[in-house]
Amino acid sequence: MVDLLSSTGLAMTLIESLDNPLVMPSDVTVAQHIARSLEVLRPFLADPDAVGPRFPYHVYEDVQNRSDQPWLTQMGFQFAVAVIVPGVLGTEWMKTAGHFHRPYQRKELPELVEVAYGQGKIVLQLMRTPDRIAEIVTLNVVRGDWVVIPPGYGHVSINTGPKPLILTHVRHRAVRLEYEEMARHRGAGYWIGPEGQWINMSYEEVPELKQFTAAHLYARPFGNESVYRAIRRQPGYFKFLKDPSVSATKL
Repeated sequence: MVDLLSSTGLAMTLIESLDNPLVMPSDVTVAQHIARSLEVLRPFLADPDAVGPRFPYHVYEDVQNRSDQPWLTQMGFQFAVAVIVPGVLGTEWMKTAGHFHRPYQRKELPELVEVAYGQGKIVLQLMRTPDRIAEIVTLNVVRGDWVVIPPGYGHVSINTGPKPLILTHVRHRAVRLEYEEMARHRGAGYWIGPEGQWINMSYEEVPELKQFTAAHLYARPFGNESVYRAIRRQPGYFKFLKDPSVSATKL
């Protein structure tokens, strides 16, 4: 078992369960637990016939301390936690399906991701047209890293380590996730696995892959304090999550 309180700000425990790997006490509420099955993930894979676990990853939506519900509702923020199991799917590392954010009131809103446990990569992808990629970036991430998903960028999370990769996501409640484009192309512009990365030829244009380390791009403004606790204490620093005109670099 792994206690995740210090890294997430929420009383959660990671256990060895394929069906439900997070245990939470009664004062932590979850609106929905989605065990994402391999069958659902197949349209997003380089090899749709890949063999893998029944549930490659789990998503816990609208996670919060029961006592925090009023201020989170007032702020308009929601938290989600993703758990990606270790291993491979064919030639790819274990990954999420990937998604874009649908515009809200003609605005595209960003997202903030915190790595609570494990190591991996986050792929960021900006489209020029529905079949042409303008920019694609991978960020190497480890426990403690923060990653800002810029407005308009699709993103895929990949577990490259021997243990589960646990990510905390925070975004505005108005954000709606769109999976169709990633499914239509069987994933992002590059497929990534233990042997390296290779171009997904279902796109008409895929630029050169840029690779960075998340810690070199996004500094944590509050030391080791989790994003959940930081938003409660310093909500003004996170205005960029609901107003894309505010730069996240001002954190």
